[in-house]
Amino acid sequence: MDQWNRLSDWILSSKGTVGDVQYRQLPGAAGGLVTIADISPEEIIAAIPGSILVNVLTIGTLYPQGLFPVRDYHLGKSATLNSTQALSLHVALNRHNGDNEFSIYFATIPRHFDDHPLTWLCGSKDDLGQVLLEALPESIKKVLGDVEKRFRKDWLAVRTAIARMSQFSKWLSGDCFNDFLWAWLIVNTRCIHYSLVSNDPQHSTQDLDLTLCPVIDLANHTATESQSCQVIRELDGSLQLIAPPNGLKKGDEVLLQYGAHSNTTLFTEYGFVIPRSLDGDGEDGGGEILIDTAMGLLFQERQQFPWIKSVLENRGYWNDWALYTHPPPAHPSFRVLPALRLLNLPLPSLLPSPNDSFVSNGDVGTDEVVNHLAKWEATILGLESAVSEENNQAVRDSLVRLCQHVLTKSEEGLSRMQTLNAQLSQRSPWTSYAACCIEPLWQEEGDVSGAVLQSLHNGLELE
Repeated sequence: MDQWNRLSDWILSSKGTVGDVQYRQLPGAAGGLVTIADISPEEIIAAIPGSILVNVLTIGTLYPQGLFPVRDYHLGKSATLNSTQALSLHVALNRHNGDNEFSIYFATIPRHFDDHPLTWLCGSKDDLGQVLLEALPESIKKVLGDVEKRFRKDWLAVRTAIARMSQFSKWLSGDCFNDFLWAWLIVNTRCIHYSLVSNDPQHSTQDLDLTLCPVIDLANHTATESQSCQVIRELDGSLQLIAPPNGLKKGDEVLLQYGAHSNTTLFTEYGFVIPRSLDGDGEDGGGEILIDTAMGLLFQERQQFPWIKSVLENRGYWNDWALYTHPPPAHPSFRVLPALRLLNLPLPSLLPSPNDSFVSNGDVGTDEVVNHLAKWEATILGLESAVSEENNQAVRDSLVRLCQHVLTKSEEGLSRMQTLNAQLSQRSPWTSYAACCIEPLWQEEGDVSGAVLQSLHNGLELE
């Protein structure tokens, strides 16, 4: 509470406002903003001056010229680091420094991310991280690997940029990697999109227009749009937190909608999951799972796998395959069908270049096969709805196999989690929270694959 009072006083002294809200510890979350009085519809809950936002404009002059994208920003001149890299460096450098103008704000941000899966992958110092990683569904591991690549790319950019700058030598000689990992997670989980030079989104640049914002970045996520507050950038550069259209009652949590994200994204990027309603109205996005790993197993059964993969990559249909429960009926994503149609073509051993159009040139085998390939291409272009009845049935059969595989893996994963939960309850407090995130991921894999399987049994049209 003392930290919250100091933060509120700092904002007020900077000519901002903080309304009837407080930061409190909450069940199932590190903490969040809670109202201490009723708040009217669309009332301003907080107004944070641009001068105390943490972005490359407010901190850029503290660093060597050209390192941060700050000077002549509106002219589009290049800088060494983008905003994610620059902010992560700044936060990392101030992790152990309580003597600067932003120290009151930094005292309110999380001190560790032990329960975030990227920490298990990159920064874990004991066996707990490895145990939790092994407990994840393969589809989650794959996406988490992509997040790790982004992090390591940013770390390399920062290390390279500051390697010869003497003012950073002391920090680089210490535990800089773990400092940067923690700071990168602060930036990745808490930054708000903020156009640095204009309140017009059309003039915004995604790699640069980010800010950390006191108070507002304490708000947790909601999947329900009607419960979400709005963040508005004023012409003077300040940010306002606006109550939802129905207002808030005393004791309500102040929430923001981070985006229409799946649990896969929420877990790998932010470190939490939310309950999903598979048969509701879809306001929470419904159930959604990635099936790249399971699809890959199907493709590897074919002798022509390398060629099929090359064709799909060339046409932009390799990976990013998913199953959805909303809108009903539960169904595969549009990217799944072209991939499975090609997988189930009667392909010969001699095949054309993946870059070629599928025309009869005497090198591909029978005209019947060439006709199938041309029809497959036509389905991508929207000129045909299917390759053939036989191909359509084979695609259906492949989907059934795929869903049964994912469902079986889900059951196995949930069984392992029961054993793991008992072990983790005796370990660090955050491990129970981590397990409470992993178990719903396995459950969603089973629920969604089971729902699509039921849709197929009910005669789902594959178009």
